[in-house]
Amino acid sequence: MNFLKSRKIKENIFLILIFLSLLISSFNIINNFFEKVVFGDRQVFGDFMVYRCGAISFINNINPYEANALSKCFNTLGNSLDYFYPPHTLKIFSFFSNISLSNSIILWALIIIPIFMCQVLMIKRIFFKETNLILVFTIYLFSFGGLNFTGLLTGNITVLMYSLLSISFYYSIIKKNTIPLFIILTLMCLFKITYLVFFILIFLISKKKFFTNTLISLSTIIIFYLFSYFNDPNLFIDFLNHLTYLRSNEFYNLYGGGFGLYSIIKEIPEYYFPELSNTYKIIFQIAWFSVCGLFILSIFYLFIDNKSFSKTHILAIALLIITICYPLIKDYEGFLLVAVIYYLILNINWKFFLQDTKKIKYLLFFLTFSIHDKYMLILISMIIYLSILYLDYKKKKVFINNENF
Repeated sequence: MNFLKSRKIKENIFLILIFLSLLISSFNIINNFFEKVVFGDRQVFGDFMVYRCGAISFINNINPYEANALSKCFNTLGNSLDYFYPPHTLKIFSFFSNISLSNSIILWALIIIPIFMCQVLMIKRIFFKETNLILVFTIYLFSFGGLNFTGLLTGNITVLMYSLLSISFYYSIIKKNTIPLFIILTLMCLFKITYLVFFILIFLISKKKFFTNTLISLSTIIIFYLFSYFNDPNLFIDFLNHLTYLRSNEFYNLYGGGFGLYSIIKEIPEYYFPELSNTYKIIFQIAWFSVCGLFILSIFYLFIDNKSFSKTHILAIALLIITICYPLIKDYEGFLLVAVIYYLILNINWKFFLQDTKKIKYLLFFLTFSIHDKYMLILISMIIYLSILYLDYKKKKVFINNENF
């Protein structure tokens, strides 16, 4: 069944408004891109340039984890972007240090864009099988204020990692093979150890050989990090110390704190009580950890001994919770979250709220297209998950038959 099709005049009016809001949003985002990037001086793939500069600094015997270590490479004075990845990744990015900046950016684009395109195709095959591919691309890139479009322009390696992860989901769900998922997650953890949380998702999708494959993955990760430490202990310790900068007020003032649950719980008290001491701020970090801990536990509550959820349902719900609980959510985190939000909006049994479920879906779609605020992503996610918990608590059917755009 296609949700964005109707023969009723009244419903067609709503659909026109929804598509009009998407069209206006897409036009504004593309116009802004041409104004600031094509005809302006804003550089694309800014995050990739940090990786390249980190490698160049390392090759020139400059510790990339020191304060403003990359300023010389960027030809700037004072604050500059920082390199936060483990020391072993510097050798990977050093390949680009021998190539000119423009050629490096072109090469990086040739690496991530085809994989990104393949990822969207896999997302369509998992969640929106009967939907036009162009429509999937448009909604995926330009909803939520163009969150994924902006994320792609950063050139952050997370774009590549999440794209590969989405492709591995296809093999896990459709082909019933979790080996690619283990391989990709192992690779991701070599760049960011926080990605270990996604191993929960593999356990929920398939328990077959989970512990054996997880042991192999964790052993590989530990070996890489140990090698990185013993290769240069001082550099590795500097890397660990530099990670604390991510939680400092200075970093927050310069680059912001993202827009996940951690940021919301942290920012609201600080907005109303800016003079709070660090002792009280720790309380809010504990609150974030407790809230996310409860959410993660609730996933197990939903899925253990519950045969009504398909693997696609489990994947979508688990991705929703894991992503919004991620400590530092940036634009590129939407690569996983946006697709599952629309899948869940389309397939949740909204009759508990209103008999005419299309009205709920129309409203949620309109909000995601028309309101250009990153926190809308979190708000919609919370509405969806609380609705799922409510339906399960009331012993009602959580999902309807699969519906597409």
